[in-house]
Amino acid sequence: MTGAFSVEDISIAVHRRSGLDTALGEELVREQIGTIEQSENRVIDPEQIGADDTERLVRLVEKVQPEVAARSLDDLYDAQVRCRDAVEHLEEARAHRDAAVCAALATGVSWDEVTTTTGLSRGQIADIRKVQPR
Repeated sequence: MTGAFSVEDISIAVHRRSGLDTALGEELVREQIGTIEQSENRVIDPEQIGADDTERLVRLVEKVQPEVAARSLDDLYDAQVRCRDAVEHLEEARAHRDAAVCAALATGVSWDEVTTTTGLSRGQIADIRKVQPR
């Protein structure tokens, strides 16, 4: 690479080489610029990055990419676990609600009172009664 490059140019180059999202690439390039600036006590203009710094930044971003990807995968796993748990809790809550709807109707609570209390339509309540054992 020759000439001057911007953070965006570098993130596009990294994207082409490794598939890293360009927005994330820009964020990582900026982080690496900050690291270089701090360690070398100098300022890098994010719109006029020299060829040597550009090559160095590309290498640094590619070096941290696996760690960033691993964290992302960990976050995905955690999110999936939370979703699975939420679905299980939702299913339990629905079963409890459906049983309570049937119990309320069995004790003489009116359909209007059940619809008002639950926010369910009469059709939804009828569906619940069809599914719930009596």
